[in-house]
Amino acid sequence: MDMNKNPLTKKPTFMYMGPNAITEGVLIDIRALGCITPDGKPVAYVSRAVWDAFTSVAQPPLQPDTDVAVLRDVVKSLARTGNFDGEMYIDEYSGHELWLMPNGDGQGGVVFTLLEPEDY
Repeated sequence: MDMNKNPLTKKPTFMYMGPNAITEGVLIDIRALGCITPDGKPVAYVSRAVWDAFTSVAQPPLQPDTDVAVLRDVVKSLARTGNFDGEMYIDEYSGHELWLMPNGDGQGGVVFTLLEPEDY
């Protein structure tokens, strides 16, 4: 993984608005976990692939202390140790390349989404 090259130079295959992506199961809403980036921005979503890789449940609702403990650790680790290129955090966790990238919250704020490069 080349941490110095911005991977966002490729165009996304398909773009979703948050609510549509959640309805279709592409993104999972994890705001209830209270995960944040080092600069205090909320991590609101994870891709289905990340959810499946790091949780023990098929769908929310979440039981934060049991079902998603590993996912919470992934977010904390990536936000703490990941390479922040000014736009997103990039790192690996347990053999998965992960991106923690900002997106709008629909209300003028910024939230972050955790995904694998293939999900972009």
